[in-house]
Amino acid sequence: MAYNFENLFPLSILMRGREYYEDGRVIDLENNNLNFEGTVSGTFDYQVIIEYNSTGSFDDMSCTCPYAEDHLYCKHMAAVLYAAENTKDITIEKPKSSHESIEKVIVKIDVNELREFLVKIMHQNELLTKNFKNYFSHYFDTISTSEYINQIDMIFSNYLGYNQFIEYHEAYDFYHELSNYFKSVSNLAYSKHKRIVFELIDYTLKKLAFVDSDDSLATTVDIADTLMDLLELLINETDPSNELYNELFQYVLALYKEPYIYMYDHRWDALFNDFFLEKEYLLKKLDFVDDEIEDIPEDKKKYISGPYIMKFDLIKALRYPVQDVIDFMSEYLENGDVALRLAQFYFEIEMFCEGIEIFNGLKDSNFNRYGNIAKEYLINYYTKHNKKDLLIKEIMGSLIRNNSDNYKYYLLLKKQYDVDEWQQIRKDVIKKTNLQVTDYLKILVEEEMYEELMVYFEDNFQLDLLRSYGKILKDKYPERILKLYEKKCKKMVQYTNGRRHYMEIAMYLKRMRKYPKGIKLVDSLIDQWLHKYKRRRAMKEEFLKVRS
Repeated sequence: MAYNFENLFPLSILMRGREYYEDGRVIDLENNNLNFEGTVSGTFDYQVIIEYNSTGSFDDMSCTCPYAEDHLYCKHMAAVLYAAENTKDITIEKPKSSHESIEKVIVKIDVNELREFLVKIMHQNELLTKNFKNYFSHYFDTISTSEYINQIDMIFSNYLGYNQFIEYHEAYDFYHELSNYFKSVSNLAYSKHKRIVFELIDYTLKKLAFVDSDDSLATTVDIADTLMDLLELLINETDPSNELYNELFQYVLALYKEPYIYMYDHRWDALFNDFFLEKEYLLKKLDFVDDEIEDIPEDKKKYISGPYIMKFDLIKALRYPVQDVIDFMSEYLENGDVALRLAQFYFEIEMFCEGIEIFNGLKDSNFNRYGNIAKEYLINYYTKHNKKDLLIKEIMGSLIRNNSDNYKYYLLLKKQYDVDEWQQIRKDVIKKTNLQVTDYLKILVEEEMYEELMVYFEDNFQLDLLRSYGKILKDKYPERILKLYEKKCKKMVQYTNGRRHYMEIAMYLKRMRKYPKGIKLVDSLIDQWLHKYKRRRAMKEEFLKVRS
């Protein structure tokens, strides 16, 4: 791209945006000429708009997330910028090379000549030698674990420095180098040298436990995540008859009792639940879980749910009688997770009355998570079984409670009425509904209540959110929107707060120029401010860019 947008973001925000992009969280990316609109899936789904000019740099961007509402560049914007950078066709294509491809040349080379070259260059390049050995490990009779351990030690040493501390600005590079190294040795898991992989995982986890670092970016947890990926691969590729298989099983159990470092709970759950599924190991798991349940103090049984859920899954896998499964779970119904899982089980075996009774109890729980899941089950059940009155009652109850899915349920409620009925009750429904701002605005658009939508922005001054609704409001209220931007810019220009502050004002001025009479108004404002604030050099530079 012609413009390096990465300079606009704090490093931590930029890296999280890059991860969101690489994880495929940018969805519904639309390219409208040089403008991009995308939805980024995170804690909630957020809408991002990026506007480019013909040079390849962007003119404006906005996001509906709370972070961006404070006029800050967020990780969702960065994610969409990365996605746009890799999809839009505004860069100059590199000319095709006139040289023959490497693959075609290799085919022409004599095998012995190629071998001689490979041996020669590997003597000169230690990294190439290591990668060669990793890739072709199954051809080596013996491989020393120590050389792999030494490489790990070297990576740690490079980042720890003289004070034995990994600084914040180096933590991400440390994570990437270590993760890439483990990707390079993953081929060992397919060879007869599997034990080396096991020893490397254990060695690194233990070493991480004693590393002091600024872990603001959770890089330690991310490294543990990479190691768990490798451990899962190793388990998959190890034959159950191999003694290493049982050692890996015991290792997974040991990690539960005393993990070396913090790791995501779902990673250990996956290791326990998705692997070692032979009956012999299911029974060993059951013994392990029974011991864990026995050790739970009486006053903690209401809060610690892991062992109960593990046993529930195990006795189902071992095909215990249904009533035995129900009886076990019913002993611990005061535990919310257990109650939820039992209610779900009742629905699985079509004992709906029993499940509904538990779900209704969970809706009144102090934990929103239980209530949200219970509500989802009940709404789906009432919909499927055409219980309209109960469905309307359930949806209205959900809308009255604050809920991240209220827009979805609002639309579902609307479907239960004909057009005339809905017109009579919709304003009352909106009034009663406890809505997040983004849901409220989407509902106003759905109901074509554009005057109310415009009034909201005039009352609340949320111009970044207004940007998301520009297409709808621009033709209807151009003068009011222009006035709103003008008022905002006049207020902001009264105080100074660095170049970023002026860049934000310039962004609003660029938007204003796209409205009728906007160019004339913006030029007039810029002339006034350049005359009034002659000493503000950064302001002058940013505002003059608006005209270019």
